[in-house]
Amino acid sequence: MTAMMKRILPLLCLFALLSACAHAPDKAAFLNALEHDAREEVTDQLDRGIQVDQALNARADTALHLAVEYGHLELANLLLEHGANPFQRNRDNDTPIDLALAAETSPGGASWSAWSADIAKRGEAAYQRATEALRTADIDALKRLLSSDTFYWYPIPTKNRFIKQTGPDPLTITAVRSDCLICLKALLEAGYDPDRTNSEKQSALNIAARRKNTEMAHILIEAGADTNIKDRSGWTALMVAVSTANVELVDSLLKAGADPDARLTDMINSRSTPLHLSATGPGEGTDSDKARIADMLIRAGADIDALNSTLDTPLHIAVLDPALPKLTDTLLRHGASVDLLNEKGYTPLMLAVISGRPDRVRRLLDAGADVHLTTPQGWTALHVTAGSYYGGSEEDRVRQAELLIEQGADVNARSLKLATPLVIAAGSGLARLTETFLKHGADPNLPEAARWTPLMYAVKAGDRESVKLLLKAGADVNARGLIGWSALHVSANKYSHGGDAVQADISRMLIDAGAQVNAENNQKVTPLHFAAIYNRPKVGQILLAHGADRKARTIFGQTPAHLARTTKHQAFLDLLESSSAEPASSASP
Repeated sequence: MTAMMKRILPLLCLFALLSACAHAPDKAAFLNALEHDAREEVTDQLDRGIQVDQALNARADTALHLAVEYGHLELANLLLEHGANPFQRNRDNDTPIDLALAAETSPGGASWSAWSADIAKRGEAAYQRATEALRTADIDALKRLLSSDTFYWYPIPTKNRFIKQTGPDPLTITAVRSDCLICLKALLEAGYDPDRTNSEKQSALNIAARRKNTEMAHILIEAGADTNIKDRSGWTALMVAVSTANVELVDSLLKAGADPDARLTDMINSRSTPLHLSATGPGEGTDSDKARIADMLIRAGADIDALNSTLDTPLHIAVLDPALPKLTDTLLRHGASVDLLNEKGYTPLMLAVISGRPDRVRRLLDAGADVHLTTPQGWTALHVTAGSYYGGSEEDRVRQAELLIEQGADVNARSLKLATPLVIAAGSGLARLTETFLKHGADPNLPEAARWTPLMYAVKAGDRESVKLLLKAGADVNARGLIGWSALHVSANKYSHGGDAVQADISRMLIDAGAQVNAENNQKVTPLHFAAIYNRPKVGQILLAHGADRKARTIFGQTPAHLARTTKHQAFLDLLESSSAEPASSASP
């Protein structure tokens, strides 16, 4: 190289550098040109390499957003000629079309309205052709449309704002519904927004999850689809995948940033998180699948004790389903609280009792569940064991009761209405459970608030075995309720179960145990009066055979015969008169 060339070469490099700098895009100059409608400068900057749809500010506005905002209609058309997308959204979720529609009431609004309508007209036919290509999987036709300068991807609505349209589905959703994988790829490769939603605010990813099309969902995730878009009811793709027990998709969504604590807003599952849904899906997936999903969610940061609108945690829901032992174990292994009360005041332990699964009860007790916690009505888990809302057998009840008592449950605990577990068991006709409570020290004479004893409840239930057990345990056969009823009054009452024959046997048992046949309640009504009113002739025979007073009068002067005559129970009246005729002159009641 000559000395001259050595001197010239640095100058040539400097000239080339200056020339390159002179032709480099200048964002500041571009923004200034947009604001002042300097179309030549805008064109120059685009020629230099400024990307027409790049985000230009913190709100992610494109050049077309700004042109519309500044009211520069000709500049907006210039940008369209350079390929600007009128449907790209900024961080406020507004497209340039939205801004143009919003400007309809401002000075010059009519021009912007026409501008919007023109875009709609140019895009409508192409949109319809694209939709048909998707439905028929005509990938060649679709690609031709996507490469066309006049093709617009979205139709414009006739009312409301663009982003709130109720028009046709976005093409990505059409592709997913058509199961056209290659069509979806073509749309995404052409730059189609994967996050466009339909009238139900469902995205293509949400639809793919609902259709259990994991492959399409993965393609959308790889294309950058927003994993946290909620449909109108608040369902995200993750929630859908969890509820359908799609383990693979749940894993992919969590890795892509799906929110494990997103909340539902629909009426049925209000405020539920994906972890709640792992226990409340539509019956899809195995217990093992649901347990794996719960583990993934928790490891991704899900709140294990999140409360839904009924204050249920995921554990509350899981323990109610007898088919989900592994899911329950997973929640407990990760430290789910066992003592939180839901809206009705139930702990997970109480709900496990209701489900009738002693193994689940034992698992919760091993996890430290408190057997002394009560509902707002004062019921403990032991009360619940005897309650009517129950899914197991009586043998399961007995096993659960013994487990609870072993852990220190108070067999004589009283509710706000002073009912003990024994009162509830006896009233439910649960003889084996009644026996279990008595065996563990239940007091057979502790009454509830109305002063009804367990014996009275057993009589009302028509449960001869429980009556026998309570009498053997020392139940007071002549105890009185607040209005003076004895167990014998209860037996003669029509509201007691079992029918006349069963209650006749129970009446005999009570009398044999020392029941006062002529006991009077607060209105001087005897058991025989009740038998006459409610037409219980077999009970009446037992009472009469044991010395019931046929002439006993209530505070209103009524005898059993008066009551039988008034209620037109002729058979009972015949029973009374066959033993001893009533005076014909007796006053009517």
